[in-house]
Amino acid sequence: MQPERPTVIQDLFQFLHDHRSVNRRIQQAFIREALSPASLQDRAVLLMHKALNTQSRPKLDAILEYRRSLTPAALKSFRGFTAFLEDHQQGVFGALASQPGWGKKTAALFLRNLAIIEVTPSLKLWRDIDLLTGNQLWLPVDAVILAIFRKLERRLPGWKLDNFRNINAFLRDDMAYTPREMMVWDDLWFWGFITQRSTPGAVVRRHAWNEAKYWAIPHAPTDAASIRRTRVLGEEFLRRL
Repeated sequence: MQPERPTVIQDLFQFLHDHRSVNRRIQQAFIREALSPASLQDRAVLLMHKALNTQSRPKLDAILEYRRSLTPAALKSFRGFTAFLEDHQQGVFGALASQPGWGKKTAALFLRNLAIIEVTPSLKLWRDIDLLTGNQLWLPVDAVILAIFRKLERRLPGWKLDNFRNINAFLRDDMAYTPREMMVWDDLWFWGFITQRSTPGAVVRRHAWNEAKYWAIPHAPTDAASIRRTRVLGEEFLRRL
């Protein structure tokens, strides 16, 4: 049974759902770039590095330990990869998050990329990816998404949404969003990134259209019409917060 979801959450989800095509093209282009190597194993490794390189302070020694531990079988199929992770009690997310150099946000981002591949026939990696029938998709919460939920908290009395665990528990457990719906929530990062301004050392971010950040996103279309449309939608997104 679906819980009663606050209006602000329903409205925000509807915005993300209605405008998925904007970020979907960018995400697919980013992943397609990672899948450019000829060999399956090289594509899998590059996709992992794309996720690991989003960390602000990657722990290179730990990542080296992880890379050295990868077996050929772990790179040939999703089943081989999950078998390599071994800890099935935690599930694939928990097991990947506990690997050297990973962590929760990076593991959530990598699995999100795999889920996009799963639902996009033109993206070729492992044919047996199966993330949408389980409950292994988590929102990759970073500073951008934290800033959004800090702003939302004033309209959500009774919920403390101040870290990765609390935000994901709210969406996955309290609001009972499905794995496919969690993929919609993932677009929060795109709309949040291009509508936030921050200064070094400041805790609070200002929510406003930021064209410089839009231009900083690889594969985002930069023709005048696309930027104009994205700005209009970005300002609509801000009104939902």
